[in-house]
Amino acid sequence: TNSFQNYFATMPWLAVPFNQLVIQQIKMRYAVRGIPSLIVLDSVSGQVVVQATESRGEVAQACRLGSEQAIVVMFESWLQRVPADTQEMIRLLQLSITEDKVGATEDSRSRTEH
Repeated sequence: TNSFQNYFATMPWLAVPFNQLVIQQIKMRYAVRGIPSLIVLDSVSGQVVVQATESRGEVAQACRLGSEQAIVVMFESWLQRVPADTQEMIRLLQLSITEDKVGATEDSRSRTEH
């Protein structure tokens, strides 16, 4: 486990603890057949957005194209698969951030004008 901990310490993601029951449950729930596996989940509903079988091929294709734009297109396509309720929530959050920035800019201007 020490070698895993050293290796894992360099990774930007979480890992599943080495526990046979947990691993079996994850394999069954998400149809994981091997490692590494990438499953994209909707953080609001927990719904699977991209299965491991799809993500592996899509990531490989984006990497073969060798451009950052290909990776951006892949991520954008994944975002389009997020459930409609979550997409609406994201849109509302983006609007509120935009409104906050506009309001802060207007407040700043009015303070400097006085």
